[in-house]
Amino acid sequence: AVSDLPAAQRTALVGRELGGFTHEEIARQMEISPGATKQLIYRARLTLRNAVGALIPFPMIAWLVSNTARIAAI
Repeated sequence: AVSDLPAAQRTALVGRELGGFTHEEIARQMEISPGATKQLIYRARLTLRNAVGALIPFPMIAWLVSNTARIAAI
């Protein structure tokens, strides 16, 4: 799913989540503003969230949410 993201969104998201870079560092590397970087990351996360939601049936999501505390305790 990440590979399907537009290049700018993918670069910003990977830099932030896997690279651990700040918004400012990513912005400098991509030659955009920190605000634009935040927007790219937001859109990438939203796209991935929607893609995962399409793959996981709603009853499963509801079950996971309701059992999060129990799962975390294991």
